[in-house]
Amino acid sequence: MAKAAETDSLDEFLSNISEDGTHLCTVDTITSSVSKKDGTNWIIIKFTVTDDTSAIDGEDLQEFFKDFSHITLADYNEMAAKDKREVRDAKQRLRARLISLGVPENQLNGFKDYDSLMGKQAHVTVETSIGNGGRKFVNIRDVALAEE
Repeated sequence: MAKAAETDSLDEFLSNISEDGTHLCTVDTITSSVSKKDGTNWIIIKFTVTDDTSAIDGEDLQEFFKDFSHITLADYNEMAAKDKREVRDAKQRLRARLISLGVPENQLNGFKDYDSLMGKQAHVTVETSIGNGGRKFVNIRDVALAEE
């Protein structure tokens, strides 16, 4: 059987690397940020790939969640139906991620102890998509705690 030709072209090598699949990662940081563009509040979870068998070992994967923790019940009640749906969907996405990172359901309301999640190991499943203008996006599809 013929041996596969080795490549010495960095462009060729990089074009063949795929983030798609499941990678062992560590929760590196969880931060909050306010967009300068439109004032949207975000919670950002950064995972670092810690799988030495992965072509992207050492790279970061980030997941963004709209943060509506500053919205009061009175604010919510005055929102249009479309905006209420956005708030509910965003809260459900964040709740699902926190559960997948081991936060018990009875601790989800008002959860702020993000430091307790740092260093946890998880299997992160990602999928790459191409947006307008050919920009590549790496989307986190699933997160499951690794066995300890």
